[in-house]
Amino acid sequence: MVVTRAVLDRFSIKGEKSLCEFGDFESKTAISALANYIINADPKNFQPMKINFGIFDPLSEEERQKYCVSNKRSERRLGFSKRALDLMSQYFDKNN
Repeated sequence: MVVTRAVLDRFSIKGEKSLCEFGDFESKTAISALANYIINADPKNFQPMKINFGIFDPLSEEERQKYCVSNKRSERRLGFSKRALDLMSQYFDKNN
């Protein structure tokens, strides 16, 4: 999503690469999921909120097999966290 990319660009440090230059984080990390929620919310019914797992992109079958031991809610939540950490780790490995 182009708008989410624009928001993530604002989080880059001046002179440093933006998170968007690494790849597509759309709703796979907490900041991108929250930015996507804020940008795409209906203004008439907007409800401010803290981050929650309901606004993350669902885990694909491949990601579920990689990050989850079972299909329990706690395992899926841990899978979301592991996926985000994995993406950020790849980003920092590539850019440092």
